[in-house]
Amino acid sequence: LKASANTEVHQRMDTYNRLGDCSFIHARYQEAIGYYNRVINNHDKDADYATYQKALSYGALGNVSEKLNNLNYIFERYTGSTYSSKAQLEIAKTYLACDNNDMALLYYKNFITDYPKSAYIKEALLDMGIIYYNESRYDEALATFDRLLTHYSGTRESRSALSTVKDIY
Repeated sequence: LKASANTEVHQRMDTYNRLGDCSFIHARYQEAIGYYNRVINNHDKDADYATYQKALSYGALGNVSEKLNNLNYIFERYTGSTYSSKAQLEIAKTYLACDNNDMALLYYKNFITDYPKSAYIKEALLDMGIIYYNESRYDEALATFDRLLTHYSGTRESRSALSTVKDIY
């Protein structure tokens, strides 16, 4: 009986996540946050997903501090979550978008160290190289682009890096 009740509760929480996703897709971000909060407040096994989506909803509303708070909450509350890598990369991108390059670099470096096999490493390296380039830190830009070109040749990111390298020379 208890397993059945747990299954029913989880199905209800899954429904709230799906309703949140539908609201998010239709740009009804406050409504999406409400649905995601139901899952989070119920401590459902998919609360990490709900927290990640809630963070993206706050970002879409332009509330950067709440976006960052929720992304960081994933590390605090959901240790080992499958959304940890996405959250860390999203934090870096958020700081980059806010022109906080030092914090963006910190999170990109942590992402690369913590998730070395991620499919998004090449994106992180490209963004780091561009930050260094824009700050006239050409040696660091070249070293970062070299790593990208060496390990990810032929990708869209490596082509962008090569174009920037040509600008440096």
